[in-house]
Amino acid sequence: MGRISKGFKRHVFSCRRVAASRDRPMNAAERFLAASRAHDVEAAAAELAPDVVMLNPASDEAVNGRDAVAAALRGVAAACDEFRHTHLLVDTARNERPLYGLVFEAGVGDHRLRGVDLIEIDESLDRIATFTVMARPVAALMALGARMTGSR
Repeated sequence: MGRISKGFKRHVFSCRRVAASRDRPMNAAERFLAASRAHDVEAAAAELAPDVVMLNPASDEAVNGRDAVAAALRGVAAACDEFRHTHLLVDTARNERPLYGLVFEAGVGDHRLRGVDLIEIDESLDRIATFTVMARPVAALMALGARMTGSR
């Protein structure tokens, strides 16, 4: 392996510092993570902005609005044998609003799904504005989709 760049080390330190900081209230991404780790889908859904947009690997169509995204979250929770967010990543490197990554693992039958939920926050509401799911492998995604549509 090559050497780790100073920029990467700074980024990792920044992520740890931001995630570990408790001198400020938790933001929507951190509250969503806490709710997810507590397996409280309703509390997680409460962190969604009214006009949240969700993009996921199951469809080319966006899922729009708090109620529709909350229903999708409930569906995933019900379809997975196990689901857990393992890490919170934060990109504050640019002068734009932060981008949060919630790394997850899930079990669907004999399949293991790994991915990340990319989250942007509407800072005026302190709620999740965009929620982009990226996951692999495709066989696990297909198994999850089959469970969610009832075609196991």
